[in-house]
Amino acid sequence: SPSGTISLDTAGGEIRALRLVVATGKWDFETSQRDVRESGYVGFKMHLRLKPSVLKSVKKHCDLFVFDRGYGGITPIEDDLANFCFLIEKKALAEIGSDWDSIASHIAKSCWAASHYLDGAEPQFKQLVSVTEIPFGFVRRDPPPTGFFFVGDQMAQIPSLTGDGMTIAIMTGKRAAEAIVERVGGQPRLRFAPHASARYQRAMRTHLRPQVETGRYLHRLFRKPMLVDVAIRASRRIPGLLDAVILATRCRLDQPRASRLPFRKHAALGARNSVEPV
Repeated sequence: SPSGTISLDTAGGEIRALRLVVATGKWDFETSQRDVRESGYVGFKMHLRLKPSVLKSVKKHCDLFVFDRGYGGITPIEDDLANFCFLIEKKALAEIGSDWDSIASHIAKSCWAASHYLDGAEPQFKQLVSVTEIPFGFVRRDPPPTGFFFVGDQMAQIPSLTGDGMTIAIMTGKRAAEAIVERVGGQPRLRFAPHASARYQRAMRTHLRPQVETGRYLHRLFRKPMLVDVAIRASRRIPGLLDAVILATRCRLDQPRASRLPFRKHAALGARNSVEPV
């Protein structure tokens, strides 16, 4: 409104506020104006109960898979389940189908390492959780509406394969809180700063843009399984190459450099090669 008050219409009535933290994730927000230039993919999620012998393996590390027309990853979660998240080209779904059985069959046929996990796995959802119009490489531009603090995927959308989206969500949430609340005499107090949201967003854009750009290039690479094979072979021949690429996609938080990540070679990426964290 002209007075600077933010007004929201909800099922419970109108809500007015001076500050609004937007944390709607990949689902777009009415005033977000996000760039959807790389939204040719559909994101899916399914929780799986794996065979006991396979579960032991996934508890030790995260696997990334490149399959025909997409890529994904599987990680352990609570209750001895595994979280399988993946992207598939939107155009390919017309041929493959969008139900779990059709998609799982497609992935298993085009990536034998993924089939190791999917064989005998029991889906825990009646339907796949999905999201479309994912603007990979998006970093929010200045200026935001007065009082709006965009966090997580609403501030920057790094490709899923980097595994750093959660860290960005935590970091931007912390920075937004620091921009809204200050401590005076040991007690929290709301800041009176009409331009705080603009300063916050400008700082986050500068901080996040390099890693998001690197992640976008990796996303493009992972669209080509043959190029992934070449990249994996190169990483085996050039010591430190893989660490350098991974560190370039890490959210720095308050540290100038993320800690070194241990990796091992294993057949999971594409049809022949992989590198997975342990």
